[in-house]
Amino acid sequence: AQSQVFVTAFADVTIRQNYGIFAGISIPLGQSASMSTGATSSKSGTSFTTDASRPLATESGSYGWRVRDSEGAVAARSAAGSYRASVATIQAGVEQSQGKVLRGSAQVDGAVAAMGSGVFVTNRIDDSFAVVDTGAPGVPVLYENRPIGQTNGSGKLLVPNLRAYSSNKISIDPKNLGVNDEIETTEEVVAPADRSGVLVSFKTKTNVQEAVVILVGANGKPLAVGSKGKLGDADFVVGYDGRAFVKDLKGANNVTVSLEKGECDASFDYMAAADRQVVIGPISCL
Repeated sequence: AQSQVFVTAFADVTIRQNYGIFAGISIPLGQSASMSTGATSSKSGTSFTTDASRPLATESGSYGWRVRDSEGAVAARSAAGSYRASVATIQAGVEQSQGKVLRGSAQVDGAVAAMGSGVFVTNRIDDSFAVVDTGAPGVPVLYENRPIGQTNGSGKLLVPNLRAYSSNKISIDPKNLGVNDEIETTEEVVAPADRSGVLVSFKTKTNVQEAVVILVGANGKPLAVGSKGKLGDADFVVGYDGRAFVKDLKGANNVTVSLEKGECDASFDYMAAADRQVVIGPISCL
């Protein structure tokens, strides 16, 4: 970002004594804060003003502040801060003008919403909202590709301030799902009505019984890439090095693989592991 210099002058064509000029400079402070300083001169006198601020972002945990000081013909001072928690936005400030006693103010904005068998305490909702249900706790949720929070212990999160009657993209980051968890989709687009909510469900299956099975032929070499296999009603495809991702496993399993000439069968046992991907084999397919 770059600094900016500004100059403004005004005059009343009917009342010639009513005129003035304002000039100053604005300087960025990091990525989100900025400071400006300037001078105002009119028939009532000259004032010098310095203003520094950081706007409050939309994400939970963000904070903002503003400090302003004006000296000269018009003396005034003020300071304010704000914090956006997951359940409300808190704002407080103090100000003093024309040498008077300090005045303070405080404000808390929030909302309560109920949907999807859950009750949520959240920030103020000025438009529509969505309740995201992943079925798993601690899953990061994004609104228009920006992080908006994580699902609670019930696998749900309320996303406030969607645009009514417009397309809103809500997605999740599956990196916090377990090794044996499975999800069908990670993105949905919704268009809720004004002042209403919509339930966005991402179907997550936990503790899926699955493994990478390495299959080799009678000669000990991996089965051909693209060979199609079957475990009960579930289909799978053999990849490189004879590796096949097989789901719906039980303690004892038997698979059938279609080869270029005929078929082969393989049997193996399975035991789930909560913290790692299970790899079985090499298993001979005869």
